[in-house]
Amino acid sequence: ISFDDNRVKNRLKGIERLDQFYIDSANYKLIPLNINSEFSDFGPVFFGDDLVFSSARKKRGLGKLQSKYGWDKTPYIDLYILKKGTDEPIRFSRKINSRFHDGPIAFTKKNQEAIFTRNNYLKGKSGLSKEGINKLKLYRSEKKEGNWNRVLSFPFNSDNYSVCHPAPNRDGSIIYFSSDM
Repeated sequence: ISFDDNRVKNRLKGIERLDQFYIDSANYKLIPLNINSEFSDFGPVFFGDDLVFSSARKKRGLGKLQSKYGWDKTPYIDLYILKKGTDEPIRFSRKINSRFHDGPIAFTKKNQEAIFTRNNYLKGKSGLSKEGINKLKLYRSEKKEGNWNRVLSFPFNSDNYSVCHPAPNRDGSIIYFSSDM
């Protein structure tokens, strides 16, 4: 790319007008929610009137038995739901949350399909890469009669690279995601 490229020229003009970029920032106010924990809380998505998010918060009632992630000794990430009108999040779904990292999550088909990130763990079995690392994969589950159905792996997942952070379009026909493939 050269300085004669219109994209470069437009970018440089944008830098010159940086003050215009922040002109409406006074219209927004960030307020921390009282549900935040001392650990990582991220990836919020609406699920009807409720809020689902990922968190490494300590699980209630597990005490010292709670599993911790070996790399940083924090609890494994799980999905939580904050029901409308409450101020205490609860674990999202036993069918979707596993013993390892779960989340973030996205929903399609009028909240009847969940697409989520999870460590390479399905049906009680863990998979490892050539280097012996448990990578991330994308999984899906459909809601049937009020319950999340079996968890299925996407065909583009691999033991040797991570696929994570789903962002599907509304009907789920296209999924954008992050990967190190």
